[in-house]
This record gives sequence, C-alpha cells and structure tokens, in this order.
Amino acid sequence: MSSRRVWHLAPARFRPLRRLPQVEPSAPTHVIGRNTREAMRSGVVLGEVARIDGMLDMVLAEMRATKAAGEGDVPIVITGDDAEALAALVGHSLTVDDALTLRGLAELYHINQKPRRV
Repeated sequence: MSSRRVWHLAPARFRPLRRLPQVEPSAPTHVIGRNTREAMRSGVVLGEVARIDGMLDMVLAEMRATKAAGEGDVPIVITGDDAEALAALVGHSLTVDDALTLRGLAELYHINQKPRRV
C-alpha cells in the first residue's frame, strides 16, 4: 500500500502532518528552535534524552533504596540506531554496544539448538 493511500485512509485530523518537515536525529544547536525544523529536532532528540535520563534516575534510585546496587554498580548499555549520538547527550555514563541485540539473538539460537530430552 502506498503512503499516499495510507494518508488517504487516515482521519482528516492527521492529514496536515504530511506537510511537517522530516528531521534528522542529530543533536540540536539550541533547545529552543528558530524554525519548525529546529524546534521539532530539539523536541524529538532532547525529549528522548530527558526520557532516558529520567527513567535511569528512577531505576537507579529504586535499586539503591532496595540495596540491589550501590552507586556505580550498574552497567548501563545503550544499543540501536543513533545510540552513539544519544549516549553523548545523556547525563549518565553509558556503554554503546551496537551488536548487543544480535549477540542476544545468537545466544537464544544456540540455546534452542541444544538437544532436548524427551
């Protein structure tokens, strides 16, 4: 199905979104954008960074409160598209691992290849 057809089927309230510019997921130069494209990039990128930082703050606080981990005891790994760029903006110390998902899938594959007892 073409994107034109999908937009045709979308409710009328979503049709104006077609006119919004595409934004690159790169670090904005300003928090407050000077035009629509800059404002959207700032909102998308910095909003995601704030979400990641906030979630990590809450998880680490809960782990410290339950004595599950001390300060610095928890390795934090980020993976996926644009992980390197996001890691540079996030306030926590992160390790970028581009192959984490593939290694996990390979591990699952090997586990499932072991002979099973009947």
